[in-house]
This record gives sequence, C-alpha cells and structure tokens, in this order.
Amino acid sequence: MATHPSAFAVEKAPERILERYPFLACPTCICALQADDSVLVCPRCRNTFPVRAGTPIVLPSNVSFDTAVAHDVAQSEKGWARRVLTYGKHFGLHNHDRVLSLCAGGPVLNLGGGPTRDRPQYINLNLAPFPNVDIVGDAEHLPILGNALAGVVCNAVLEHVCAPWLVVQEIQRVLRPGGHVYIEVPFLQHFHPSPDDFYRFTLHGVRELCRDFEVLESGVVNGPMVTFVEMVESFIFLLPIRNRPIASLTKGIVRTALYPTRILDLILIRNERAHTVANGVYFLGRKTACAN
Repeated sequence: MATHPSAFAVEKAPERILERYPFLACPTCICALQADDSVLVCPRCRNTFPVRAGTPIVLPSNVSFDTAVAHDVAQSEKGWARRVLTYGKHFGLHNHDRVLSLCAGGPVLNLGGGPTRDRPQYINLNLAPFPNVDIVGDAEHLPILGNALAGVVCNAVLEHVCAPWLVVQEIQRVLRPGGHVYIEVPFLQHFHPSPDDFYRFTLHGVRELCRDFEVLESGVVNGPMVTFVEMVESFIFLLPIRNRPIASLTKGIVRTALYPTRILDLILIRNERAHTVANGVYFLGRKTACAN
C-alpha cells in the first residue's frame, strides 16, 4: 500500500521526492527526471524543475492555463450532508474506496486534488501549490511516465480545462494496462470558474470522451433536485437587487429552504431518464491490455 505523503518531511530533497514518485517525468519530452542538487532535471532536454516547500513544480514551459489566475483559485470540499443528499446510487458515497480497491495498492493520481485529501493514498496533482498538493503540474501535459499508474481520479476538472480530450488522452497514456480511471463531470450545473469554466457533459458525452477505455460503469452522480436547487440559487443573482450582500442573503435563505428537497434524489436518481436533468455524471473505466 502506498505511503501517506505527509509521512515525509516538509522539506523534501529531490532524491526523496523521486523515491516517493519514481514515475515523475519531464512534461515536455516525457523522460524520467533526475535529482540535481536542489532541483529536478530532465537528462534529455535539460529542463529544470524547482522544489518548493517539498512540492515538485513540474510544469511545461507553455502551460494550458493562466498561471496568475490559478494562484487565486479557491477550492473547498463538500460537507457530509451535501454529499449524502447529492450523490446517488450505491456508488457515489464510496467511489474513492472502490477505485482504491480496483487499483490494488498501486499509485493513484488525483487530478485537481487539494486542499483536502479525499483518501490518504491519493497523490494530488494541481495547477498550483495549494495545501495537500503533492505535485504541481498541467493536466494537459502530465509530468508522468507512460504506463506508470494503477489509477487516475478526475473529479470536477474537465469543465475547467481548455482541451478536456487532451487530458483524457494523457490519462490513457499514464495508466498501466488494466489501470482504472474514475471521472466526474458536470451537466446542468451553475457557472463556476476555477480559474475558468468551459464545458458541460451529457452522460453520452462523457462516454464518448472516454471511448478508448473499457466501460465498467457510468451514470448520474448528482441528481435532478440538485439541478433544480442550483438553478434557483443562480437565478437570484439575475434579479435587480443592486445590493450584493442582500442578494447573497436572499440566496442563502432560498438555499436553506430548498436544501431538504435534495433528498428526493434518492428516489429520482433511480429513474432511467434521470441523466437528462442530472447535475453531474460519472464514468468508471479500465485501460485495456492492448492500449498503448
């Protein structure tokens, strides 16, 4: 079983980082990195990558996002009550445990992970050194060797990247044959830039996006009532209320009043057409043995 990243000293030397993450690679030429004094270096193209407060910064020269905006991104975890009322079927509340069991103790990369750690075994990769981020990298140019990982988790990330198909191709590349991928994407969800917001996906759309994987399961992860409540909340900011604090207070009152209705999703999510008005959908798949 992988060791919890926090077990390592806060100030980790490059050698220790490569011991923990032996699959780290140059995001430009995908060559295994080497330790050189206080930095990581690519022996092929000679690019160097700093280590800041024990976190390797392994970004390509031309990143796919606005680096200035990225550092201002605010991320938070859903509370327990929200997870109970918004995650459907038998799968949602236990998705992380299921992925870890399928990956049998191998390394699992969590794209967009932080500031909390969904599971101790996850290796969190994000676009800036937020709390609990283990590797700073670009999802469209993963600093990972090919066929190196047992699993990749990608929750609420693909709507924020410029080219989600490139991220999925990168996931395919870094997974071992037989490795597993778990993806959650929004469908009928409010606009939420982090640092920007580009795409929405139907259930059929995420299946098509992941067509090169063997499908194990896919379906609704946030049900129709979540869609309803979020749309009502978003509509409040379209009302001619010039005072922003009053608008926020009004939204909070409406959210509190409507929040209990989400429990209806425990029933509605079982409807075969729930995906047509779902707030979000998921895909669980496996890289076939014959894939490159």
